[in-house]
Amino acid sequence: MMISNLLRSVVVGTVALIVYFDSAQLWHLYVFSIIFGIVDSFFHPALNSIIPRAVERDSLGSGNAILRGTHELTYLIGSAPAGILMSAVGMAG
Repeated sequence: MMISNLLRSVVVGTVALIVYFDSAQLWHLYVFSIIFGIVDSFFHPALNSIIPRAVERDSLGSGNAILRGTHELTYLIGSAPAGILMSAVGMAG
C-alpha cells in the first residue's frame, strides 16, 4: 500500500509540475490518468485489507464504517475549499 500511495503521489506531483511550468498537453493528462488508474487499482484493495488486520473480528463492521466514513468526510471537507479557491484564483491560477 505504501508503494502504491507513493506512486500515486509521484503521478499527481508530476502533473502539478507540468501544469505549473505551463507545458501540459492533452496527451500528458491521458497518460498520467491511465498510470494513476493502474496504480490506484492496487491502492484501494491494499487499503481495505488493512482493516481485518487492525481490528478484532467482532469489530470488523465498525472498523470498515469508520474507514469509509472518514474517507468520504475528507472528500467532503476538501471539496469546499478547493471550489472556493478555484473560484477565487481561477482555473489557470
